[in-house]
Amino acid sequence: MDVSGRFFECARQFVYRNARPLDFARWQYHFEKGSAENVLRILSAYQNSDGGFAHAIEPDLWDPESTTVGSFAAAEIMREVNAPAEHPVVQGLLKYLESGKEFDRDKWQYFAPPGRVYPHAAWCGYAAGEKAPALNFSAAFAGFILKYAKEDSALYRVGRGIAIKCIFEFFVQKPQDAETLKCYLSLLGDAEGISEFGAIDMAYFRRQLYREIRAAAEKQEPPRLMQFYEPRGYVFQIFGKERPKADAAAMRVAQQADGSLPYSRKWWTGFKQAEIAENWHKAAQLISALVFMKAI
Repeated sequence: MDVSGRFFECARQFVYRNARPLDFARWQYHFEKGSAENVLRILSAYQNSDGGFAHAIEPDLWDPESTTVGSFAAAEIMREVNAPAEHPVVQGLLKYLESGKEFDRDKWQYFAPPGRVYPHAAWCGYAAGEKAPALNFSAAFAGFILKYAKEDSALYRVGRGIAIKCIFEFFVQKPQDAETLKCYLSLLGDAEGISEFGAIDMAYFRRQLYREIRAAAEKQEPPRLMQFYEPRGYVFQIFGKERPKADAAAMRVAQQADGSLPYSRKWWTGFKQAEIAENWHKAAQLISALVFMKAI
């Protein structure tokens, strides 16, 4: 789909005025012939010595210590620009995943200290005695390992085992939240064609995953198909092109006077940095919207 015109120009102005350097580099990569290397160079500024990511790479979480939330956000950007396996940021994240940090019971869990002091949204924090939020990026991390780790490495074997377990858990639990379903889409693309998955009916897994995504989309009014978009474009296999076109048309109508799209998420914690994070999110949202439109 052609992404030129008023929507694009208004979005460009908002991104130029409000995006952080990382998202501005992503904008240039997708729409101004910018390089993937520049995106990865800026991405490396968010990476810690343990290979994980922090420092508000996830705008709702400003902790300086590596977290699964931050590392997942970084992995998504590496996929977006098709980062080469030998790149230092990729190798660093593999190191973090291999370390076992925030890994328990065959899953990368969400751990954070109760009563955290760094700026964060309510969903990123919890009080003493409460359980950590139920965020689980294991399917996507397992796929990342299959995509980037050496096949003869111990980490690859671990990732393969976790991927297989995630697929079997999918058949039992049938997750319904969009973020988890998108993680499974990433795993689907990375696991298909690998001989070790021959014991799993991957065609059946694909059909069931597509069904759950369609069901999740139908529960939303209106359906927001953009949230299921990933570099391989599976969303178009699931929904065809007409429904995504309708989504794109709705976004054009909904664009705000400042060029952004409607945004309703709040921090509910009282930190003043929430206003900064909101603009970062809006800029990233515009980039995702235009990448989605461009792919239609």
